Amino acid sequence: MIWPQSKSNRITGATADGPYLLNGAEIIGMSCVTKETKPQMRSPVVTLAALLFPLALPASAGAAVVGDAEACEAREPSLLMRVSGFKEARGTVRVRLYEEGGWLKRGRSLTRLRVPVTATTMDVCVRVPRSGRYSVALHHDLNANRERDRADGAGFSRNPRLSLTGRPSFAATAVDVQGVTPIGIRMLYLQGLGFAPARNG
Repeated sequence: MIWPQSKSNRITGATADGPYLLNGAEIIGMSCVTKETKPQMRSPVVTLAALLFPLALPASAGAAVVGDAEACEAREPSLLMRVSGFKEARGTVRVRLYEEGGWLKRGRSLTRLRVPVTATTMDVCVRVPRSGRYSVALHHDLNANRERDRADGAGFSRNPRLSLTGRPSFAATAVDVQGVTPIGIRMLYLQGLGFAPARNG
């Protein structure tokens, strides 16, 4: 959900805790607690990711958006991904952004990001060149050796079913990006003859 900007670049409204004010990438909520005749104010800060994932639990307490965070903060065309189900909070996650013509072809990705995995759920922003249709492929390099190992994980936009016999199509993974577009990606790991969420996920 993206909010239109006013002339002052601020948006006001109300939450369960009281009024709020959006200014840049943060939203400040204030609720009044009456003691005798003096109200007391508190101002919890909610990140942009929390705004765009209103029904989801936060990635972690005080967690920041990683990757191209400045693109999401500036409301540029970008994907804000809540990536969940990491087997362990270690290693790195490699993010590749594609258009249809280059889908999963060597050297044809539009964006290449590699960020440390610091939690089992993370918010990752990926800038896109312009509004349009894109797919994202993720690789959890569990031991950060920059190779594909059997213990590593994989994830794709729109969470298609994965198999050992073929890759998901662009159509099955494509997302229409307009402004900051939030999506959720669930990491999968090789288990037996197929892929499934990590047993601790």
